[in-house]
Amino acid sequence: MGYLLKKLGRVDEAEPYYREAFETFTRVLGEEHPYSLSATSNLGSVFVAQGRYAEAIDLLAPAEPAVRTTFTGDNARVLARFLLSLGRARAGLGFDPDRFAAAESNLLEANELFVATRGEDLEDTRESVLALAEFYDAWAAAMPGRGHGDQAGRWRALPE
Repeated sequence: MGYLLKKLGRVDEAEPYYREAFETFTRVLGEEHPYSLSATSNLGSVFVAQGRYAEAIDLLAPAEPAVRTTFTGDNARVLARFLLSLGRARAGLGFDPDRFAAAESNLLEANELFVATRGEDLEDTRESVLALAEFYDAWAAAMPGRGHGDQAGRWRALPE
């Protein structure tokens, strides 16, 4: 239900469903079970969609090592979605050189994983391209004249 509500843009209504899944899986299966990690990623993406970037980082950052070791190979798309949310959250807090460097790394890796696992023409890949363009726009606004605006333009110029 949370997924459908989020897809419809009704993120605030989706949150209780994602929160319930997160709390249930982590309580019953433990924090590092794949279902729990997926639920962590999903709830983090809701926080990002709501503009609650600090909460998203507080939830996602501690889970990153476990997500990286759990979701490899055929499951790397879950890691990519996780990194997309974490990168967006880090960028969403506003400019900080270290945080923006981490956000860039997250977003670029997410895009690479989406392309490798899903192809260039699928929705999640396009979402990562848009996130990168928006990220570089924000970096260009924070630090004009350093080429970040050009990078944003290159990401926007990729075929749809």
